[in-house]
This record gives sequence, structure tokens and C-alpha cells, in this order.
Amino acid sequence: MTAAIPEFSPSDIIEINILADHITLWAGRLNVCQYHLLKMIAEFDTRKGWSGAGTVRSCADWLNWKCGIALATSDVRFAPCLRWYWCNRIGGVPWRQ
Repeated sequence: MTAAIPEFSPSDIIEINILADHITLWAGRLNVCQYHLLKMIAEFDTRKGWSGAGTVRSCADWLNWKCGIALATSDVRFAPCLRWYWCNRIGGVPWRQ
């Protein structure tokens, strides 16, 4: 379940501490979203979901073509490392979509 995200404009924020709190809150949310995106990219790449498009050479090319995400191949290679880290260093269970 997703919590409602309050809307605000910078002019509504009077104290700098409140602005700092909002920045750290949103940075945390972005990190969570990026983590979930990398998990999905790792699974997509592992299953070679990008290869069905015909002339696409790699997952990085597919992401650029379909999503406008300009990732280097090394960035795509990093995503599966999250699975290893989660299972071996933290003791988690491999994720499934």
C-alpha cells in the first residue's frame, strides 16, 4: 500500500530545517525507487527480456530505446550484484517479481 505524498511548494516552507527534512525524505524515496528499478532490470537482463526485440544488442540498449534511460553496460551489470549482496551479505531470500 502506498502512502499519500503531500504536495507543497517551496514558498510554503518557512523554516530551512523543514526544507532540509523534505529534501532528505524525497532523497530516501528516490533511493527506494532506484533500488526496485535495479531489481527489475537485473531480472529482465537475466531472463534476456531485451533479446526479443530483434536488433537490440544488450539490456542497456533496450533501456535506452524503450525507456530513454541512458545506462552504460556496466550499470546494467551492477544490477545482478544486488541479488548476490542481498542473499549472501544480508541473509535475505532471492526476490521474485
